[in-house]
Amino acid sequence: GEVFAFHDDVLPEFRDRTIIHTYARFGAGQGFRSSGKLYGDGVCHLASLITWTARDAGLKVTTLVNHDFANIPEIPREQGTSIVTTGSPSLNAQRQNLYVENTLDVPVTFVFDYSDKVLHLSIYK
Repeated sequence: GEVFAFHDDVLPEFRDRTIIHTYARFGAGQGFRSSGKLYGDGVCHLASLITWTARDAGLKVTTLVNHDFANIPEIPREQGTSIVTTGSPSLNAQRQNLYVENTLDVPVTFVFDYSDKVLHLSIYK
């Protein structure tokens, strides 16, 4: 029944739930980099990988804004997930967050492995 949310501005239906989230705001002050357009480049890539893997594992995924407006290499467009924090908690929660809910009867563990410039995500039940 736990929920992972990418950031802490969450939709009303998740507010009374046990939520695990990042505290990131994706700005320069937290060490995020920019390619020149916005800070946090790559955050949507990670969120999209989590979306894809969680769906394959049978977990419930809620994401309201697809990242199909820009290609994410090696991620199917239908798995694209847009993440942003704008300074407006209601806009962030409603439009650009990712929620992964464990609807299984057992705990799940997300394991990230980055080696040889390749990121792998495995979900164990």
